[in-house]
Amino acid sequence: MPDDRNLPVPQPTLVTESDVPTWKHASAEAVTGHLTGIDDEGRLLFRPEGSMGEPIAVAIGMPVADGTLVKAARQQSRALVVRTGDTPARWVLVGLVRERLSTQAVTARPGQLEVAM
Repeated sequence: MPDDRNLPVPQPTLVTESDVPTWKHASAEAVTGHLTGIDDEGRLLFRPEGSMGEPIAVAIGMPVADGTLVKAARQQSRALVVRTGDTPARWVLVGLVRERLSTQAVTARPGQLEVAM
């Protein structure tokens, strides 16, 4: 039976800047703000913090039920959106932002916690 203890260990290869595909160089910017509603096409609308301009339609980039997103839009929940570095740039919802857990969730005993948002 061969002895695996003496086999050579492959060394990692050094990746240089020229080895990285150009699509890897795209940058993105994370922006916080609020969902402001839903447009006629069923897209979520988002307004960045401090902006007085028109809301921006955003793509949905997280696995969340439509009902949760509709509720978040109606309540104008805080959101985290990424603006891609593509041309043209895309705005993608990547999270709903909360400062803390509810008191009910914190004080729940094991088996008593209902997952809700």
